[in-house]
Amino acid sequence: MDAERQVFEYGTYKEYIRAQRNRALRTGRQTRRYSEHRAEIASKLSTLCPDARTMLCIGSRSDVEILDFESYGFTVEGIDLYSTSRIVKCDMSKIDRHGSFAGRKFDIFTSIHSIEHCMDFEGFLRGMRMCQTAFACVTPLISAPTEWDCSAFKFAHPESGVEEIERAFPEFRVAWRETGKNTLRFVALRKM
Repeated sequence: MDAERQVFEYGTYKEYIRAQRNRALRTGRQTRRYSEHRAEIASKLSTLCPDARTMLCIGSRSDVEILDFESYGFTVEGIDLYSTSRIVKCDMSKIDRHGSFAGRKFDIFTSIHSIEHCMDFEGFLRGMRMCQTAFACVTPLISAPTEWDCSAFKFAHPESGVEEIERAFPEFRVAWRETGKNTLRFVALRKM
């Protein structure tokens, strides 16, 4: 465990992928329940960075997330540990090394109930270089990792604040943050 997060210990990377993929496939319909989070995030992004249009949805689970953000005027692509007609199979910690994304840029990265499933945060941060304007995140407030929510980030601890988010994402500054219903929601803008 490092000072910024606690991680559930899997035996191997393949074990992690199998556990996360199987659970994600079983819980894909939960994505529909997050429509109000997507509406709130879309509204905040439109206010905070009105010219940002291209978006990569991290851990999309379902085409519903992509379609929702498109309905708010964004040009959207999605990734998860499995593919659909709209989602590219890609581990969030390997975005910058994936053939579909290497060398590309997006205005916005969104993570709606997915960052807590990130096993290799350093790899995710490496991919964040592709995010040019804003990172929007919704994550449960958790204080200990589980097999499903395998990363308990200090910034998502119930008693943490803006400073922990900015320490976790040093290239970004928090423009908006709220908590409620055991959930943290924030938008962080890239420092210029």
